[in-house]
Amino acid sequence: MSHTVRFSKRSEFDRDLRKATDAYFETQGISQTGSWKMWLKSAILLGGLATIVTTFVTLTPGWATTIALAVVCGLFMAGIGFAVQHDANHGSYSKNKKVNSIMGFSLDLLGASSYVWRMKHNRIHHAYTNVSGVDDDLDVGLIARFAPGQRRLAVHRFQHLYMWVLYGFLTLKWYFDDFVQVGKGRIGDRKLPRPKGLDLALFLGGKALFAGWMVALPLATVGLAHALAFYLIAEMVLGVVLAVVFQLAHCVESAQFVIPEAEGTTRLPMDFALHQLQGTVDFARDNRLITWYVGGLNYQVLHHLFPRVCHIHYPALSKILQEVADAHGVLYRHVPTLGQALAGHYRSLRRLGRGEDELALNGVIEATGQPAASTFSAPEPALSASA
Repeated sequence: MSHTVRFSKRSEFDRDLRKATDAYFETQGISQTGSWKMWLKSAILLGGLATIVTTFVTLTPGWATTIALAVVCGLFMAGIGFAVQHDANHGSYSKNKKVNSIMGFSLDLLGASSYVWRMKHNRIHHAYTNVSGVDDDLDVGLIARFAPGQRRLAVHRFQHLYMWVLYGFLTLKWYFDDFVQVGKGRIGDRKLPRPKGLDLALFLGGKALFAGWMVALPLATVGLAHALAFYLIAEMVLGVVLAVVFQLAHCVESAQFVIPEAEGTTRLPMDFALHQLQGTVDFARDNRLITWYVGGLNYQVLHHLFPRVCHIHYPALSKILQEVADAHGVLYRHVPTLGQALAGHYRSLRRLGRGEDELALNGVIEATGQPAASTFSAPEPALSASA
């Protein structure tokens, strides 16, 4: 199927929001990109990962030590994915493009390709957030049903139970998916230019480096059993943490989805900014530790509106977003705590797995007379409209 989604003309809300944010940076006299805070965070996370791996391969670890170090390794890897590579590959880590490229390569050191990720995440997910059949982040094949409009199987009735385990295999799958997508030259139905020259060298070099430090080095120093356990546990922790944090922004009850026309063009009744506020949800905005660790991805609404602004500015900008949203009567979706966000994702998986969204969609379709392009949002028990 070929989908084309078109947004409405830019809204007054979007104009006012961008004026207000521009005024903030001008008044404060600061750059929209990172600062020494990013360098310090990067040093802590990258240094911590290096320390964990060095400790593991230089010891003769017992099983308790291997398991503990693997769990911590996975947490540090996730932190790098959230708070270092994410900003760098969006171009918001630094004003210097070379610095962004270098820090963006930290994703390759974790086993995934920054080249493929920039296409998949920046150009597809950000452009078509929660558009079923277009946003590749919603598509996990027949394993689960993350959005209305996707095919529902009998096994999906239990996805709210088994997906928390399967999330652990996310990064294991990513490592090989990159080869498949580069080989096909496509991500879903979207073209992926095959890497050439330096891009190809970095793609292959990153895969080799990851296999070297994560697999070959432990095998050579601590033996097969401990090396394999370290690898699998670290990857499982990494996969669960990464998947859950990203799901909490889009696959929760209060987020809305769009089902586009099967073929041709779907024209949405809102502009890009308003669409992002409908399909994205913030969580735990007042928790500084979570904000630090996940690189501001608990401010996902703001990130989608300003992907080239470094996450260190999100707490301040969220107050501006709230003020502008209130002035325009726009709902700025967020849930107060991590626990509420997790519960919202659990309920969303359960509803989608049981097909309860299909009943809601039928009602929307009949009311609007638009059977091929509709939105669905479950009830919002934990939704807050203001800070």
